[in-house]
Amino acid sequence: MPRTPAIALVAALAVTGSLSPAGATTSSPGELIFHSGFEDGSTLNATQTDITGVDSSVAAPNDWVNDLEGHLQVGKFDMQYEGLGGLTSNYAAIVPAPDDPSNETLTFRLTEPLEDPAKGRIQANVYDTDLDEMYYRMNWYVPGNLSHLETLSPMRWLTVAEFWNDEGWKSSDTPYRMTVGLTQAPGGGLSFTLQGDVKIDNSWVEIWHTRNDAVTVPYDEWFAIDYYFLEGDAENGRFAMTLTTGIGTAAVTETVFAVQTTTHHPDDSSPDGLNGFNPMKMYGHSENFTEMADHGGMQWYYDDIELWSGTPSSFDPESLQWQHIEPEEPDLQVQNEYLIEFEDLSVASAQTGADSAYEVIQDPQLSEGAGVRFNATDLGDLIQFATPMVRGTYELEVGVLAGPDQGRSQLFTLGDDVGEPIDFYAEEPEHRVLTLGTVTAGSTGGKAVRLTSTERASASSGSAVTVDFLRLTAIPARIIDVSGPAWNHGTGDTVDIDVTFDRPVTVTSDSPTPSLDLGLSNDTAARASYSGGSGTTDLTFTYTAQHDDSAPDGLGLPESVNAAEGALLDEAGRSVDLTLPAAHLGDTLIAAPMVQTAPATGLAADVTTTADVIADTFVRTGGGADLNTNFGGAAVLQVRNDDEPASSTTSDSRRSYVTVGIGELRAPVTAASLELSVLYAQGATTAISPVDDVTWGERDITWNSQPVASSELLDGPHTGIQTGDRISFDVTTHVAALVEQGHDRASFVLHDPTGQDRYVGFASRDHADTSTHPAVNVTQQVQTQSPMVQILGTTQWWCSEPGTLRLFVATDPAFAVAEVRWAAGDLDVSEAATAGEALVRAPNGTYSVHVPGNGPYTAYVRDTAGNERVLAHVVTTLRPGAPEHLCRTSSSYSVVT
Repeated sequence: MPRTPAIALVAALAVTGSLSPAGATTSSPGELIFHSGFEDGSTLNATQTDITGVDSSVAAPNDWVNDLEGHLQVGKFDMQYEGLGGLTSNYAAIVPAPDDPSNETLTFRLTEPLEDPAKGRIQANVYDTDLDEMYYRMNWYVPGNLSHLETLSPMRWLTVAEFWNDEGWKSSDTPYRMTVGLTQAPGGGLSFTLQGDVKIDNSWVEIWHTRNDAVTVPYDEWFAIDYYFLEGDAENGRFAMTLTTGIGTAAVTETVFAVQTTTHHPDDSSPDGLNGFNPMKMYGHSENFTEMADHGGMQWYYDDIELWSGTPSSFDPESLQWQHIEPEEPDLQVQNEYLIEFEDLSVASAQTGADSAYEVIQDPQLSEGAGVRFNATDLGDLIQFATPMVRGTYELEVGVLAGPDQGRSQLFTLGDDVGEPIDFYAEEPEHRVLTLGTVTAGSTGGKAVRLTSTERASASSGSAVTVDFLRLTAIPARIIDVSGPAWNHGTGDTVDIDVTFDRPVTVTSDSPTPSLDLGLSNDTAARASYSGGSGTTDLTFTYTAQHDDSAPDGLGLPESVNAAEGALLDEAGRSVDLTLPAAHLGDTLIAAPMVQTAPATGLAADVTTTADVIADTFVRTGGGADLNTNFGGAAVLQVRNDDEPASSTTSDSRRSYVTVGIGELRAPVTAASLELSVLYAQGATTAISPVDDVTWGERDITWNSQPVASSELLDGPHTGIQTGDRISFDVTTHVAALVEQGHDRASFVLHDPTGQDRYVGFASRDHADTSTHPAVNVTQQVQTQSPMVQILGTTQWWCSEPGTLRLFVATDPAFAVAEVRWAAGDLDVSEAATAGEALVRAPNGTYSVHVPGNGPYTAYVRDTAGNERVLAHVVTTLRPGAPEHLCRTSSSYSVVT
């Protein structure tokens, strides 16, 4: 533990902006949550992801688990890595200080090439926090070789601390972060930046920013960094950062930042404190780490950390002069075109050949006079670039300068849509613009573009090409299909028309409501209004058929959807192409003459469905340590009974709770079973009992707050459970009774009533393998409806030759149509089941049938439940030689009872 620089915060604010006194701040009496010098007792685990133990060099609170993670305002501490490709040269470790072998410190070391070509990360996470006011300090040692970052042109982004309220990776409507970074100071050295961001459409958008070039990072010496956070809006929020060098009376403290601004999302009406922060962080663009790999690598050291709720007595926020920064409205304008000059775009990964290279070259033929020259020596050599695409679909163009005898290269993209490779080869030097085609940005909003050598001009030559620029032009979302119900609608019937886009779209305005103008045969004005589907690829437009409406040959469609500018937007916030690809829905009929069977009751049948598991968790005594711990996010449901009192320090009993949604079940339940996958078992025994309280939340209950279970055993105890089993618990009586009483949930507890210290772990609904998730299979006895048959067409038609009719068939929603037949004659069910022609359903949902002449015909349908139905249809007039069709028909139907 090195000598600690004195805490002597002063108001030497060296940033631009208006200054104001700190009269609005409200500092709470501080509580030291945790401190450590990483000395004896502090243990980094084998995976280098967590620190445990008790630091013997300082007084309590000094326990990494019980004091830090066990504090009511802190939920989790661990270490996180990204893009490292292993922990041999890139890692976090507790090591001797570079200036004192007797002092233990925490080091972050990232010295080798990255596995992830875009960025690298080593950071400490303090998450699930609840801190309205927080103070954190640490000692930091930055080796002098990091001065090489000052020479980069340019230096890429490098983050050293981050503060989250709310976290961007959780389901919050108001994600917000504050980021402390390093950058090149104009006068030399590395200075600090600070900014606040909100998250919009999966991308972080800056709303305020400041930097301080007057305070730079000291090299090869220990210095103290202190952070102060106070939750508040633009008037009441505070964030301060100071840097202290020297020891004792020689200590010099400089204020890096003291900003008065919002420290939560501006739209967050109920902020709930700092939800997490990364107090120690090495996170940056891969180019920084690549450059530093040849200059000793990027490594620094931390020591003597302290975390306070509120503030220590040595800190007075009212002594600071605060820079007021008014957050700006986020820029929501979406670019429709990206023009990327390659001399300004870093290469994200190098080629495979040992002698291959790329370079920025100057050439007046190129845009802006410069480009990136790719010189390959072997086939498969490549360079790769990252593009800042907002999610969406684009046309990709590339400007290139090819040369003679340079072989061939191909450009293609990496992401959700790979696209088609194209060739750059030219016999003579030539500047060309080539179109790669349509590409789609990845789910995280970015895309990589890779140039690969595919052919040499000769056995002794390589290949080369100069890339000038990329141009990505956004292609708006477009309509790819329109469909309507293949049915004949009467007065008062609802007609839903689905408009399908090639990607999700959002309806942003209901005034005026987007609509479709529909064409009816009697020229009556009709309009279908938007009724649902925003955020998906399918929007529904609904029309209610009116008296005197007529569309016997199908609905007509307009050229495009009616919508105000910006009323429909794609995922990237761009307006969409509203042109409709079809002009007619030939099978969506209104008031068309028809004949059909009447609804009828069918057979009683057993229908098996799966009820949703809506909550599951386990509770545990854990030697008393876990009596108030929640395990709602665990991937395993655990059962154990060691037959000891829960208060015992050696007790480790566990029970699992499951809640099932049964609100959709209405018919009598004849069978119900809970199926579970066994992940591991030790001579396990498990039984299941009902729980009357169905209101418990899986993220809330603990051993001490678990609901009371019934003493009734619904099933079990099951013995001899083995790892890999899929076992079933019979819960029929309980589920059947609750359904009959109209309840919408059923709750159960899995437990071991034997007290023999056996153990079993079942997969929960949070397990990564979805095939192992709990399932509740329910069999109900339902009264089915027999199939309905409808003939679409006219009741009188002029005809001089055999014609065609169409059938529409529907059956009970729980079943499917098994067979449809069409035969000459007025047949009963048993006759029609084997007569005539078996029909095949067309894509529009109808069946075409042949009418060779006058006389009776029978349509027959059978569903998978065994229900049968016939419709007899009589053609009374078919006159060969007539100038037009005229067929008079009548119909009758028979019903199977």
